[in-house]
Amino acid sequence: MPALEAGVVVAQKFDAHLEGMHIRTSQAESTRFAKSHLDPTHYTELVDRLQKQEQQNALATRGGFKEFLASRNLTLSNEPSDTCIATASWEEVTGDPGDVIALHGGAFDLIVLSHPSLAPALVPSSVLEAAIFRAARPVLLACKDVSASLGHSIMIAWNRGVQSRRAVAEAMPILERADSTVIVNITTGAKQGPEPEEIADTLAWHGIKADVKRLRPDRRSVGETLVEEVDKAGADLLVMGAYSQNRLRERLIGGVTREILANADFSIFMAR
Repeated sequence: MPALEAGVVVAQKFDAHLEGMHIRTSQAESTRFAKSHLDPTHYTELVDRLQKQEQQNALATRGGFKEFLASRNLTLSNEPSDTCIATASWEEVTGDPGDVIALHGGAFDLIVLSHPSLAPALVPSSVLEAAIFRAARPVLLACKDVSASLGHSIMIAWNRGVQSRRAVAEAMPILERADSTVIVNITTGAKQGPEPEEIADTLAWHGIKADVKRLRPDRRSVGETLVEEVDKAGADLLVMGAYSQNRLRERLIGGVTREILANADFSIFMAR
């Protein structure tokens, strides 16, 4: 449960509220094909069986959620509190996962998902794209081994573009609590914008000491280079902009982002 673990870590670190959301797939979509091939009686039996299975899955998931929160001493609450403590709540929604996240995700400060490589069935590309592009909120992709010190060492992938600027701005609360921060800039010249040293100066005004590392392009791809630099820095969190491949289709994740997602074994904070 990387996403749940990361969500609890963030909630406790910032005395924030965590909402766990269980999404049920719409029966109309899941049984459309069956309806055209089964007689009414068998179709009704199939729908009843699927509904019972979904209810059991929802109950089991909710039970696991409550047990996990109890093991982390997190308070269940559906109402804001005057006291500064981390809280959590639970919600069940029916629909297509991507559409649900696009519809509801924009109401939250941060969307937390498990890294797609860990749960491809739970976090398909459509869900990730919905969170980043359609809900337009920052996304934390949690790796397999999330610790309570998540974000203690951060690497910023800086390409001088708009997406990088938004990622840094959205990640500021996390950056302010990091023990070390390094800004890595691969000098491709593809984007125009502030130099990495300017970003380091801005972070300094927020009390954040950030080192700057410039790299010249080489035989490695940009994504491969960034993944290797995270390892060299000993960072447990990469802050980066989510790049689209086609400006006319904002829901297509670009090549650099895809490559990092395919090869990263660390958590990633993305914004668009």
